[in-house]
Amino acid sequence: MDKRLYQAGIIAIPLQTTSNEVKPFPNFLVIENQFGKIKTMSPNLQTGQLEKTNCVNSIYKLVFREILTESSLFQEEFSEKIFINLENLALPIHLLPSLASYQDLKENLALINTALSHFQFRGSLAELILSVDENILDKIIAQESIEANAQ
Repeated sequence: MDKRLYQAGIIAIPLQTTSNEVKPFPNFLVIENQFGKIKTMSPNLQTGQLEKTNCVNSIYKLVFREILTESSLFQEEFSEKIFINLENLALPIHLLPSLASYQDLKENLALINTALSHFQFRGSLAELILSVDENILDKIIAQESIEANAQ
């Protein structure tokens, strides 16, 4: 797997999306930065009800990333189509350990999928439902393991 697909400031969560309306589907939720602590209303992941919660300000974007293969006319290149560009997200502090690495993401998959299910979109993305693409996540973990063992 090409590392350019999952490059991020913090983490690029590989997405499996369910929508017949949006094509191509966003395939990564990229968390670029985290800063500052705030207390704000956020959905309780157990009940879905809004509660005042300690959060970290985060900057994220929703993208479709692919590697365009080389042909007789073009060289190989990285392509990123942006669906949502650098928006603020109040990320509950209790989710931070789950986003520390791809292995942590894998170990907390149910929690992360629950959190992703609370994203609500408008307009052309209104029917979009996000969840982690486990197959891609496993490929990323395998790639990172190979790179760690090579060092």
